[in-house]
Amino acid sequence: MKFDDFEIHASPFIRNAYCKKCSNELVEVSNGWFSRAMFCPKCESVYLMKLIKAPSSKVNEAFLEQARKEAKGNKL
Repeated sequence: MKFDDFEIHASPFIRNAYCKKCSNELVEVSNGWFSRAMFCPKCESVYLMKLIKAPSSKVNEAFLEQARKEAKGNKL
């Protein structure tokens, strides 16, 4: 978000995540240069984040209009 004299940047984070296999609490670990993964120390399962396209039926027109305005404002 841009304000008059500063910008705020937020990063999503996951907490209180549990393994589907053994119900142990997951730990966030490095997965390369900029990537993060979730790891179960008990059963050694690895969980990766996945970016998916939202179906058109799940996106309403008000959100699309907001996204268009933000995208137009963020162009260099």
